[in-house]
Amino acid sequence: MKLNKRETRLLCLALLLIVGVLLFKWVIRPLNNRLQKVNTELLIIEQEIAKDRLLLQGSNHYLEALAGLKTTKAQIEPFIYQGEGNQVQLEILSFLDSLLKTCNLVVRNKDFKVEKLTNRKLSRSVAKLTLVGEMENLLLFLEELEKSDKFLIVKELNLSRAGAGEGLSISIKILALLSDPSVAG
Repeated sequence: MKLNKRETRLLCLALLLIVGVLLFKWVIRPLNNRLQKVNTELLIIEQEIAKDRLLLQGSNHYLEALAGLKTTKAQIEPFIYQGEGNQVQLEILSFLDSLLKTCNLVVRNKDFKVEKLTNRKLSRSVAKLTLVGEMENLLLFLEELEKSDKFLIVKELNLSRAGAGEGLSISIKILALLSDPSVAG
């Protein structure tokens, strides 16, 4: 059977329509679905990158703060007694004894203890002294204590009259920070 011109055109049009529908169904739609899936994944990844960027900026802030603390620590360390506990205690006691002798103050009572701080590497020495001497000698002692190359704090200072001819009775509490480099922390 021979097809006329009109039937041939209709047949070509029908074949083109069928090919177009099949092309759309099996090629274009799956590609479009895949493209939407990739776009969704890309959006999720961009959100994660933005979140990670914020975290990185936050960690940079903490790194800068840590660097600042390390600088502060390096500036403070020369003023803190360094070394093993007993050795440092002896160094502080020796310094205080020589200073007391230089200032002509007599020691009536001496109590020395070390308190651990929350930082495992740092301790605080507490020296409680009961002294007898004149006001000028006490002022000289405090001036010399202030000139020390280490950080010493006078926490308490109480003055009262001593016995006859003895001058003042002085109760003083002196604090110093100790750092033991051998302790990790």
